[in-house]
Amino acid sequence: MRKYFEDAKLEVATTKAQVFGWTPDNEIGNGRWVMFGFFVGMMTEYATGVDFIHQLEQIVSYTGLWDFE
Repeated sequence: MRKYFEDAKLEVATTKAQVFGWTPDNEIGNGRWVMFGFFVGMMTEYATGVDFIHQLEQIVSYTGLWDFE
């Protein structure tokens, strides 16, 4: 029985120590960054009058990666 609980404790510690992958902490962080990016895109659209897709086209065009004209 002792071996079972030691293995369970080790599994919990290993799960909490995981840095990369689909962990709850990573998903919360990713979700917050996505919400922040969406908010910034919406505020930029409100300030400039250019929708999000055209903002992306302009960024790519201005950096010289692709010319849409």
